Amino acid sequence: MKQIFKLFLFLIPCAAAAQQLPPGLLGGMLKSDSWVIRKDAQQEEFKGNVSYDSGLYKLKSDYALSDRAKNTFTLDGNVYLMNKDTAGAMTELYSKNAVFNTLTQQGRAAAYPQKPLQIFYTVPDIYKVEAQGKTLNIDGKKQTLELKDNVKIKYTEPYDFALAFADTAFIDRAKNTARLTGNAELDNKNYTARAEDIFYDGAAGLITVTGNYPLFTMVNDDASAALQSDKVTVNTVTKNVEASGRISGWVAPKQTK
Repeated sequence: MKQIFKLFLFLIPCAAAAQQLPPGLLGGMLKSDSWVIRKDAQQEEFKGNVSYDSGLYKLKSDYALSDRAKNTFTLDGNVYLMNKDTAGAMTELYSKNAVFNTLTQQGRAAAYPQKPLQIFYTVPDIYKVEAQGKTLNIDGKKQTLELKDNVKIKYTEPYDFALAFADTAFIDRAKNTARLTGNAELDNKNYTARAEDIFYDGAAGLITVTGNYPLFTMVNDDASAALQSDKVTVNTVTKNVEASGRISGWVAPKQTK
């Protein structure tokens, strides 16, 4: 469980990296079917097959607008952004549209009605993070990210995995916290937690599960267990699980053949 929350915190710089404009991107470096400059309005408009590819950075969309007066850059229609670092780690963003402010470092993106917005972060041969939802809001200065509506986050590595589901995921990298709210569920090969609110406090090393009479199940080599209570707290360091309020459940040792 701890691992997927750590990966949540990586989504902020990953998604932000996919939004950052490389030096020299504008002023004709973008390819498009048409390009219009409005000097008085301080705007550049690109229409049709908009693209940019520097090897480490790729951009594609149907439309792009640079508004220097407002410090905004807008992409619309089949948006794809890719950023790769020199070590090979790659971030990709797919959405219907994306708007970001180069001054405030705030950005947002939205999905098509029938197709989710997607973020992929891949470290070759080590792990991969896939996140999806309907809307994405990023604040680069505050180091926060909010992913909303039918949120799904998947973390995989060669010998492990974790899944998260929620109505909203809010990540605060500066505070080292992450929160899943609304029909929240968190799974890995040993644990499953279902509740209204699942909160990770990285500094304290605690996961707190509350709301909607949480259900917590566990399976390992020795036993299986199920627990319901008003509040469940998991210490990610000691692995201790504490429950309080209306506690019920069971523990069953695994049968040996």
